[in-house]
Amino acid sequence: MTCPWCHGSGYTPRALAHCVGPDPFRGPAETVHRAGQCPHCRGGGTYESALDPTLDRTHDDDPPPAP
Repeated sequence: MTCPWCHGSGYTPRALAHCVGPDPFRGPAETVHRAGQCPHCRGGGTYESALDPTLDRTHDDDPPPAP
């Protein structure tokens, strides 16, 4: 299945802002746009939920609840 977040390219746009000076929240800010590896398919372009690091896997090994 093609990754729905990066549409199969393996990359997603990233926007980084940098403010000069001691206060990082005071503008004006310089913005840089870059391409970064898709966090959902890890740059492969094909989505597999087993590879997705953004999913919570803390309960994968738990047995199913008793009826």
